[in-house]
Amino acid sequence: MCSKAVRIIRALVVLTAAALLAVSAVSCGDSQSAATGDGSPQALLNRAFEATKTIESLSGKFEVVLTVELDEAQAPPEALEFLAEPVEISGTFALTGKEQNADYQVNFSAAGKTVSVGAKLAGGKAWLELGKQWYEVPTELLKQAAEFPYDEQKMEQIRKLLEELGFDPVSWFKDLRLEGEEKLGGVSTYHLVGTPDPAKIVADLAGLLESQELMQLLLPPQAGAKGFDKDLIPSAEEIKKLESQATQIMRSAGIEFWVEKNGQALRKLTVSAKLVPLTEEQTEGLNSVTLEATVSLDRYNEPIKVQAPASALSFAELQKTLSENPEQLLGPFMELIPAMEQRP
Repeated sequence: MCSKAVRIIRALVVLTAAALLAVSAVSCGDSQSAATGDGSPQALLNRAFEATKTIESLSGKFEVVLTVELDEAQAPPEALEFLAEPVEISGTFALTGKEQNADYQVNFSAAGKTVSVGAKLAGGKAWLELGKQWYEVPTELLKQAAEFPYDEQKMEQIRKLLEELGFDPVSWFKDLRLEGEEKLGGVSTYHLVGTPDPAKIVADLAGLLESQELMQLLLPPQAGAKGFDKDLIPSAEEIKKLESQATQIMRSAGIEFWVEKNGQALRKLTVSAKLVPLTEEQTEGLNSVTLEATVSLDRYNEPIKVQAPASALSFAELQKTLSENPEQLLGPFMELIPAMEQRP
């Protein structure tokens, strides 16, 4: 894949990561609409964000399906093989609040092959599961994933900066409306439906990326250095290009929320979008990418116990296996790596 395409993809990844982290932060802050008692769809969604302030534990599941349509006459053979079937990422998670305990299971499926990865944090220790074997690993490798929502000092700094920057993710959804009421797992919910405004999303996130103070808080520090890795940030040219092309690239998109009627907590979220490359770009046979994603949340503030895995091997054993026999851990995907590396 050409370096230009790689940089654009990186820009999209960073924008997406910034969006998720920023929405996580702003959802824990105060909301003017939530305080008004307004029954509009916007106020319902704001109150769902507001409700996250009291979360001490939760669990959930997620699924992301990417369907890539390729031109068989132009796409490389290895891409046709790898993307002949939809790429699926799914899993479960459980978080236990300020104790910073966590349990993740993630499955990655492509080309008819599946790799599963697990991660646990409990009692100040951390474990990683690869190839159906658990390994104890340094806590620092996994701690950031569990501590971000509960680092109150950092979250307060982020919320303040987002307020100063006028960040309001609820405004990203055009024609947000109340579709009706539904029951999910016996819980009564409001079903909200809207259409994302891609140009506004990219423009708002571009504004966030221009704040070095915010990036310092959101992005991981560069190894062996103070501060974040500035190479992670897309260039001004890349961001400007994404702003101008966002509407052309995203041909269709939809988002749905299910919000509790009583507790106001978010119970489910679905996102769908179809992305198409610009006609002037070299796409290597790419016609379109269709995204379908679902996140379901439950067990708010209920007791969740994360148990240490039995028969875990040492971190040294993990490093040795990755060095000497990576196939044992990465399984069927190892055979796809050489072919993908040969792509132009």
